Amino acid sequence: RSLMDNLKKAVHKPSTLIALIFAIVYGIFIVFSLGTLAVTIRMDSVRGLLIILTAWSIYATLGNFMAYSSRKGIIFKPGHAHFVFTAPISPKLVLLNSAWMNYLVSAVLWIVFAIGGLTVFRVAPWKVLLFFLTGCVMELALEVAEKLMKGIRFAIKAVLIGFTLLIVLYFRKNGMSVESASAFIDWKVLQMIPVIGWQIAVYRMILLGPTVLNVICSCLYAASVILAAGSVWHMRCDGGYYE
Repeated sequence: RSLMDNLKKAVHKPSTLIALIFAIVYGIFIVFSLGTLAVTIRMDSVRGLLIILTAWSIYATLGNFMAYSSRKGIIFKPGHAHFVFTAPISPKLVLLNSAWMNYLVSAVLWIVFAIGGLTVFRVAPWKVLLFFLTGCVMELALEVAEKLMKGIRFAIKAVLIGFTLLIVLYFRKNGMSVESASAFIDWKVLQMIPVIGWQIAVYRMILLGPTVLNVICSCLYAASVILAAGSVWHMRCDGGYYE
């Protein structure tokens, strides 16, 4: 309903409609440009997609954790208070739905990853489906567990800064190329980093095939997602949470 109302407002306000059309066209242009760039620098392969997913797992996922942990609960709009809270719907479903809306942009990006995997990176459709479900479902289920990440924002910042420094030093020594990037993501210790590294291991298992290390780390990642989703499902929906 909110989506339909926003579209109606855009139709009745030319400036908003023009901005919306421009944003869509610009987004499509950026996606095609990135696809062309991947072909130009010889990253249009399964390993090229794995390099991108590894970088996404480290920076975007940690960034989402940090942003979510800084909020006071899930952000609701006045319309939720008037219509959703008073409806005969389970409060837990309201929380999960609102958390999903908070990560709608991430879901759209995973759709772009899936399309890119099928077209630019020439990944088998069943592998694309698996990594899409892993990223769009399991990752989001992990991120909505606010209690899991709250209070460790400074640690996340330290990890991001330290990892960025490591990447800069690595490529300064080995040069900036697809081969050096591929060698970097093959570093086994990368898969052993709790949660984020385990997520990378899942992508490696799907795209490159199972190994002892990535199977073990994938199982740890699945267990962490189940625990996180379980904590969300069993949390109490008291009035103080809806800030």
